[in-house]
Amino acid sequence: MTEKYEYIEHSEPKSLLSFISRVIRFIWVRTPSSITDKKIFLPIGKYFYSHFTKFQSRDQSHSTFFLRNIPQTKTLVGLINGGSFSNTTVKVASIGCSTGAELYSNLYFLKKMCLDYKFLSVGVDISDGVVEIAREGLYSLERASSTGQGSYYEGEFELSQLKDEEVSDLFDMDAHGVRIKPWIRSDTSWTCMSAASSKLLKEVGKRDIVFAKNFLGPMDSHFAEECLLNVLTLVKKGGYLVLDGVDLDVKCRVLSSIDVKPILNNYETIYKEDKTKEGWPWVRWSHEPIDTTRSDWRIRYCTIFLVN
Repeated sequence: MTEKYEYIEHSEPKSLLSFISRVIRFIWVRTPSSITDKKIFLPIGKYFYSHFTKFQSRDQSHSTFFLRNIPQTKTLVGLINGGSFSNTTVKVASIGCSTGAELYSNLYFLKKMCLDYKFLSVGVDISDGVVEIAREGLYSLERASSTGQGSYYEGEFELSQLKDEEVSDLFDMDAHGVRIKPWIRSDTSWTCMSAASSKLLKEVGKRDIVFAKNFLGPMDSHFAEECLLNVLTLVKKGGYLVLDGVDLDVKCRVLSSIDVKPILNNYETIYKEDKTKEGWPWVRWSHEPIDTTRSDWRIRYCTIFLVN
């Protein structure tokens, strides 16, 4: 039987405990999710995630997809149209933007559904190669637009999750592939910079909405905290941070120390939407099941935060 999830063995020497882990994993992945999703399995999963899976390979990649979390974006649309901002010009930033798929996806819905607002956006990534791809807005119909650079792996095929009608809505045909439509690309700039840079605030400026998704997770915990705190300096008072793909303990430590309000609207649907985060507790970047008995569950499982 083919196992459900890719798994990288913990690098510690073999021991009785690691043998038990492999046996339990063997049984777990062959058991229906209707059983393993029950609360009785949660402590078992937490133990094996924290002692084994969390220490799997933390290599970065340029993986990104278009329309990766539509419920999340539409929740933002509802907040904006509900009067979150008094100014009709909304400034947006996507940190760790990769080849631009996430920022363009969000702008597609924001510009299409928030007609009373103008959006000025910037995408930031440490890799000049992917920043150039994002700036061009040109994507292949068959393969990932980026190639591996340095310690980064090649990204996933950005259009792989799209239906034909979504491709038509987002792109114009180009001799070399498809190019994001001009109305989505307009008023957007791109810059190459580390999320930890002391010059980040000066370069990007204060923003009404800041996306920080799927680049903090592979980092060492201390460096991820440093980057997240730096990213938070970009969010205006009364603005929104959209945060996902980060170690949940890091997320709770940082956000519990500042004045933020988790947005509960659709939080559970949003949390479970990204299918690349399935496979808990055997995949490092997977989402643990929601546990509302925790005192910090709102911060832990929400992905949209109002920064006060």
